[in-house]
Amino acid sequence: MTVQTKQKKEVKEVKAKEAKKPKASFPKNFKKPSRWFSPQMAAWAVLLFCFSLFCILAYLLASSLISYFSHSVQPQKASLTAREGLEVSVRHANQERFLLIPLNQTEQLNQGDVVRTAQGSRAIIMRFDGTNLELSSDSEVKIEEHQVRITNFVQKEKRLVFQVVRGVIKVSLDTLQVRDYSKGLVKLVTPDNAEIFFNDPIKGNYPGGTYTVDLEGKGTTRSLITSLASNPRPIDVRAGGQLQSLQPGQRITIERGGPPLLQTGERELINNGAFIDGLDYWIERHNQGGDGGSLNGRVLPDSEVVDDGTITRAHILRYDANGNSEESLLRQELKVDVSEYASLMFRFKGRIRLQSLAGGGWYANEYPLFVRIEYKDRNNQTQVLFRGFYFKAKDSSTQTYDGRSNELLRSEQWKENNWQEFQIDLANELRQKPVYITSIEVGAAGHDFESYFTEVSLLAKN
Repeated sequence: MTVQTKQKKEVKEVKAKEAKKPKASFPKNFKKPSRWFSPQMAAWAVLLFCFSLFCILAYLLASSLISYFSHSVQPQKASLTAREGLEVSVRHANQERFLLIPLNQTEQLNQGDVVRTAQGSRAIIMRFDGTNLELSSDSEVKIEEHQVRITNFVQKEKRLVFQVVRGVIKVSLDTLQVRDYSKGLVKLVTPDNAEIFFNDPIKGNYPGGTYTVDLEGKGTTRSLITSLASNPRPIDVRAGGQLQSLQPGQRITIERGGPPLLQTGERELINNGAFIDGLDYWIERHNQGGDGGSLNGRVLPDSEVVDDGTITRAHILRYDANGNSEESLLRQELKVDVSEYASLMFRFKGRIRLQSLAGGGWYANEYPLFVRIEYKDRNNQTQVLFRGFYFKAKDSSTQTYDGRSNELLRSEQWKENNWQEFQIDLANELRQKPVYITSIEVGAAGHDFESYFTEVSLLAKN
């Protein structure tokens, strides 16, 4: 038998054995499974998923870039000017020591800077939007925020946040101009975390105006916030977990981290200011002035008939001076603590009938009618407010205090023999706010003079 024949025989035997094995059977209703998706459809699905994922990622990336570039913060600069005294200083954010600022010199300020005034010094901070902070003697302020935030490329929000560490700060700001900013925040923070919202973007309240913030005991004892009566709308003060609205002409007191308390009420501090009871409560005084002349001035209570009735008044006069000076006046001792009051409105009416010396006389204090108020400021320093009144203009040998920079020493020209009124808010129109008023004097000085005055009033309001 050949090899090929043998191999064929072995193949036949294997096939015979395979044929004898039992074959697998399937149910009669069995159907072979079919494919759900064709390979082409599966490929398109994968491609569509990848494209969708790409679009989502591209959108997120584009949105992030737009948000990043359309929302930006632009730090702004302010300027500090030393207005009075020799100890106005600033500590810049990247420095450890304070730098003295020469009088009437200007220093650029940035966010994080601290400004300080020593006793007897005064300074003003001018913000980029026109907001002014006037620092009185012995005051300190830190600039927390001083920037403009831009949203969606065009919406501009100014943010001015400053902390008052101690002293008296006068804040003056204008109403927000929509053409310049979409909204704004101007806020003051005290050491005990009280917040004064001069501009509130949440409420959309941008009143502008002038406000005084007075921190006693470096802000750990009491904070006093005052709104001038001329301000247009109220602002909000938050302290001790409570919010209080401060209306124009009102004052809020915060005691050591407590809630803001609105002060109310008023009090007349001068007695018999219209001289209805003669010269009761008033002391008559005369000062010859040291030039060797005689004391012949007089102060008399009398009355005057006017269109709507009769007014009582004080009549002060001096004749036959013979070229020497005298000061004649009425004085009322007050000796009253006025630190609690938001407004101290002093007013009186006067009429000048005779004046021999022009202007303020030879020594610039010889006026035919004057007012002198002696008080103590928050530093316990004695201050004297003087206002002289005259109708006869100055000549080559006399002078006046008109237009002088010294706010305590000034004069006004009135019309001859006409009743006129003078008034001043001592609590809000003076840099050194009175905390204790000692006395008030109304009188006349010079050679020959004759004047009248009445309705002398000092109305204190909370």
